[in-house]
Amino acid sequence: MRQILPYVLSFGFNDLSLRRIEAMVTLGNARSCALLERHGFSLEGTLRDHAHWKGRYWDQLIYGRLSD
Repeated sequence: MRQILPYVLSFGFNDLSLRRIEAMVTLGNARSCALLERHGFSLEGTLRDHAHWKGRYWDQLIYGRLSD
């Protein structure tokens, strides 16, 4: 994800003229959170028990970034 994220952001904002891009991360995935924050994303909220995987529910963090 580290290598592709700058290209995804450029394509979304420049080629598609998106105003906003969102990302969801499972709570506890500190490396993904840090990567998003390095690329200008802000933590916007938590969806409690949003994802079900391997027999349990997981909280999901919502990150967002607006175009510059």
